[in-house]
Amino acid sequence: MQRMPNQQPFEAAERFFSKTEKRGDCYIWTAAATNGQGNFYFNGAGILAPRFAYILEHGFIPHWHSVVTLCGNLLCVNHEHLGIKERIANNKGGKK
Repeated sequence: MQRMPNQQPFEAAERFFSKTEKRGDCYIWTAAATNGQGNFYFNGAGILAPRFAYILEHGFIPHWHSVVTLCGNLLCVNHEHLGIKERIANNKGGKK
């Protein structure tokens, strides 16, 4: 499979937001989605749409953190509706 050439952030942001639709206070992802969350391809790699939106606005996401939608709509990519939450290690099957 051929990789896309590296995109500049402005070009990627423009392409990203062309795949959204404003509904109320939310920006709804209208392109491909898996398990209820949007998928976006940037520089040949897939990234969850809310994660990409968060990075565009806030930059760095700390290690072991996930982006969550605060409005409850998994397809929302409005940076004002996104936050980060620490991922908890799955200890099932581990020693007690």
